Amino acid sequence: MKKNNGFLLLESLFSLFLLTTFLTLFLSFSIHTVNKISDQKQSTYLYQQLYEHSLLLPQKSFKSVELQITSEQIEKELVLCAATPTKKICTK
Repeated sequence: MKKNNGFLLLESLFSLFLLTTFLTLFLSFSIHTVNKISDQKQSTYLYQQLYEHSLLLPQKSFKSVELQITSEQIEKELVLCAATPTKKICTK
């Protein structure tokens, strides 16, 4: 009688299904993580620019720069806002 070495067809298909499922989940997790890191990088950049410009900011007037940083007097507090095409943050 012949001995069967290795996987049977059903076991091979099941292993392939598990591998495909794992790779699909891993890919979606990786894409989500990369998008989150990109968003965090943009936020960090905006906060850094706000900090640097707030150090140079005169108390009464402020002109816009390329990041569209603006200042407004709201409720007797100075509020700085910075914006890029996809994100806007304000201090308060």
